[in-house]
Amino acid sequence: MAGSTVDTTNRRVLGQTTHLSIYGIVSSSTDAGADGLPADGPPLDGTTADLSSPKPDLPKPPDLPQPPDLPQPPDLPQPPDLPTSDLPQPTSDLPQPPDLPTPDVPLPPDLPTPDLPLPPDLPAPDLPAPDQTPPDQTPPDQPTPDAAVVGSWVMFSPGSFTMGSPTSEACRQPKPSLSVAPQGLESQHKVTLTNKFVISTTETTQGQFSSLMKYNPSFFKSKCSGPNCPVESVSWDEAAAYCNALSAYEGRAKCYSCTGKGFSSQCSNATSYAASKIYKCPGYRLPTEAEWEYAYRGGGGAGTYYNGANDALKCKSCSAKDQNAHLIAWYCANSSKKTHPAALKKPNSSGLYDMAGNVSEWCHDGYVKDLGSSARTDPYGATSGYILYRMVRGGASTPTPTLARRATSGRRRGTPTAKTAGTSSSASAV
Repeated sequence: MAGSTVDTTNRRVLGQTTHLSIYGIVSSSTDAGADGLPADGPPLDGTTADLSSPKPDLPKPPDLPQPPDLPQPPDLPQPPDLPTSDLPQPTSDLPQPPDLPTPDVPLPPDLPTPDLPLPPDLPAPDLPAPDQTPPDQTPPDQPTPDAAVVGSWVMFSPGSFTMGSPTSEACRQPKPSLSVAPQGLESQHKVTLTNKFVISTTETTQGQFSSLMKYNPSFFKSKCSGPNCPVESVSWDEAAAYCNALSAYEGRAKCYSCTGKGFSSQCSNATSYAASKIYKCPGYRLPTEAEWEYAYRGGGGAGTYYNGANDALKCKSCSAKDQNAHLIAWYCANSSKKTHPAALKKPNSSGLYDMAGNVSEWCHDGYVKDLGSSARTDPYGATSGYILYRMVRGGASTPTPTLARRATSGRRRGTPTAKTAGTSSSASAV
């Protein structure tokens, strides 16, 4: 039965018990009426039966027959296969979209390249000759010095030149009449220098000297004051002591043996660098006279222009300016009888200033009146006789332009303790 569950133990149909509980239990007695109820049951006319009389023993109802097994529902027939309709099958061959034309997009116009102004041409530096080292170059094995203390330098390579002047040169000094004259002779002779050396581009300045020596001996410091004015009124001993101080500043060997300090300094060649050995001293020293003239000539050249006075009528005059001397030197006709800051006049071909004027310079050599005509190699001056005198070279702010010439340039003697010159320093064995 649909919606029922069969209990296989009691063979009862669950889900229909409400019918049994309402109507009681159906008996199987034979005395049942036509309606299936017992004959002695309650009247059906609505009267009340006497229930007080004893009830007869009712027989035990017989076992009810088990309900018959219900037949299994028949297998329902499968639905017939529906005919397949001839429907069009989808196809993948769909029409492709037409090729769209590629639009011709115009290219951007070429932008004009702006004409930028070129930087101005910078003036080319004055480079030294190929065999020379530019200023400010320090030997590679030495520490870089403070330029405010040691200044800048030019290196000169070994070479040969003719020292002195020909007898026909204008303004050449005449031979002195005294056998012991303060003025040296200009005899021409060949000189060969076999060692490199460097020389400062300017005369030692007051700033450089005072930074190491801690005093300023300059006489003209009230008229030319400032660190760039040349130091002057320096004795040879003070100049040598300054070279030693510069060597100590850079950790180099000292070329001189000095005692005392300041104005009381007394110096001589260090024993290790006496006589010709001075060229091998790695420290700072004064240039030899031959080195000084070699540098003045720009490395031994003839110096067709840089030669100071060449007008015989003006050589000994302080009233008329000699144009050549005026361009390169401070001397009596243009100096107002005072010194001037360094490097204001035209330098020579090697970049050296004021060798023809402003302040004279001490040289390392002992004074030799006449160097003669014989060729010399690495000359170093006198070692006896007038060794008490040292060589002085270069023009100054008070003499005539005769001393501005390269050959003489004030070639004269000076007492080492006399404060008659300034100083320029050189270092060899570099």
